[in-house]
Amino acid sequence: MQFKFFLIPLADMESTEQELNTFLRGHRILHVERHFCTEANGYWAVCVEYVDGQSSSDNQMAIRRNRKDYTKELSDTELQRFESFKKIRRELAQQKSLPAYMVFTDAELAVLASVTNLSEETAANLKGVTPSKLRDYASYFFPGQNDEKSGEPDAGDSID
Repeated sequence: MQFKFFLIPLADMESTEQELNTFLRGHRILHVERHFCTEANGYWAVCVEYVDGQSSSDNQMAIRRNRKDYTKELSDTELQRFESFKKIRRELAQQKSLPAYMVFTDAELAVLASVTNLSEETAANLKGVTPSKLRDYASYFFPGQNDEKSGEPDAGDSID
């Protein structure tokens, strides 16, 4: 961890501001603290705590490059089921105001899509499928388990 300090005078903000923004984009930032000082016609004092190495955006790109593509392992039929499950997951997540991965992750959806005779009982034995997820979402993903809720949630469906 390292620190970099910037003094940005009000009289000449543009050049120092650009220097600060360039620095922030080029480093992995841990914390930024700033204070306005009234002395000497006023200036901003900025303390940046950072780590040498890749910038935040470089780290995000590396994470995206290394993300596993679960669809490569699915057959055409399974891929269709996976895409259908993703649509259901997205709608449920929106209704519950949750991130989609809280309903099921892509990995869990891929496993669910790869099971031929999917039911609540077979899903209970799959990695990542918790009893609470089964209780809250099974009826939307497993056709025939609960006919009134099977498939895509309607706008009027209550999933609470």
